[in-house]
Amino acid sequence: MNDETPTQQALETALREIEAHVSGSGWDQPTRLFALVPTEQLLREEPSLAAELAADAEPPLLTSVEQSDLPEHEDLTDLFARLTWPDGVLGLAVVAERVMLPADADEDLPKDREQARRAALRDPRRHEMRLTSAALRDGSRYSLLRLREHDSNDSVLAGPDLVTDLADLLLESLSA
Repeated sequence: MNDETPTQQALETALREIEAHVSGSGWDQPTRLFALVPTEQLLREEPSLAAELAADAEPPLLTSVEQSDLPEHEDLTDLFARLTWPDGVLGLAVVAERVMLPADADEDLPKDREQARRAALRDPRRHEMRLTSAALRDGSRYSLLRLREHDSNDSVLAGPDLVTDLADLLLESLSA
């Protein structure tokens, strides 16, 4: 993090906190979405939160606010197409579990989406993963990837360009 801007550092810190929070609840979770807001703004609007954040010597630049009651959606593109964000939301973070199969597995999967999902979950070649990705309105992005078969904090892959398509989707949602 040495060469990163304070904003990029704040984004990475917020995302790692989100990932740790979600990971503490185990696997097989639904998609979870978080708005990233400036902590100073949040404290002005919600002074009662100051006591919670006072435990930190210096509050973080960004605070994540989980969005509950997400609308029904087929995929993340569908979900983000239904959402709009006020200017006070500087960024978004999403946590989603996915199954990855080898490239040659596509030809064996059923065409029906739900049947294909069930077949992928039964495939012994599958890799289950949790993607945690965030993007800010200024274009900053960061992602984390945790594999179920290597489920430990020291095995989490991280980087600003790890899951670019998902970060791009978040940026599109912010600019809609």
